[in-house]
Amino acid sequence: MKVQFPPRNIEQAIYGVAAFLNACGRPLKVDDIKKYIVYPCGLKDDLSDEKIADFLKSDEKLKHKNGYFFMPGREDLVNEYRRKEEFTNLYWMKALKFVPMLQMVPFIKAVAVCNTLSFNNCSESSDIDIFIIVKDGRIFTARVLSVLLSYILGVRRYGDKIAGRFCLSFYVSENGMNLEKMLQKDDVYLYYWMKALRFLYCRKGFDKRVFYENNTWFEDCPAQKNEFVRGDGLLSLIRVLPEFILGGFLGNILENRLEKMHLLRFERNRRNLGPESDVVVNGSMLKFHNIDRRRQYNERFFRAYKALL
Repeated sequence: MKVQFPPRNIEQAIYGVAAFLNACGRPLKVDDIKKYIVYPCGLKDDLSDEKIADFLKSDEKLKHKNGYFFMPGREDLVNEYRRKEEFTNLYWMKALKFVPMLQMVPFIKAVAVCNTLSFNNCSESSDIDIFIIVKDGRIFTARVLSVLLSYILGVRRYGDKIAGRFCLSFYVSENGMNLEKMLQKDDVYLYYWMKALRFLYCRKGFDKRVFYENNTWFEDCPAQKNEFVRGDGLLSLIRVLPEFILGGFLGNILENRLEKMHLLRFERNRRNLGPESDVVVNGSMLKFHNIDRRRQYNERFFRAYKALL
């Protein structure tokens, strides 16, 4: 039987969250449903915590223990998840401290946390993945300056220094915000990646909803709480002068040179990139992931999802 995604009804959507978190190696909590649920196309539902809890507790396909729900035979995920919570909470504090610092960098429009931390599933060896939206025509400049800042602050991931450090490896320009071109066949991961994305900084004049409006294939702007989404503060004044200087002719020269440097490095490294790599280098997107694990997540998801339907 061919199992289709996105889901067609609320029940399938709830099972989808359970199956995806199982693929990530963590159990499900009641509040995870609202955070990560991918609604059926064109359908929204006022899901209360009570309604979700009643559904999960009465469902015979998912097992539960101490407020956690999991696939049969995966009770081990509960203790593992409790152990991970310490690192997840620590890395959220690091993200809330570092991300607002990026407002000092010229041309950055918004910054979000993605991947492991956005799914609240960090281990002691996890890094912190960052997604950055920048002004058109300045993606290479913004990338170099933001990496430089993270290096100066001693928080950049490199070499074997990974745990709790920031991986600045995914940038898009304003005209490159539509990620539909990244969709693979049966690409479940990108749907949940979009839903889990947590914006922590938005520059004055930029609303995170614009990002979702550019991704009409997704059709679901998360009802994300805004208390952690910070705007410009005093630190933003630091970018005013360099942004003015680099906003015109001199900035065009620098951007062109940095683009050539990035493309040259990419061509040199192309031979070492295997078929599992996910590296994109162009004027609207910079994505540096040597290993694309989406296929693995998607395969694990569909095995669990099919078992629940």
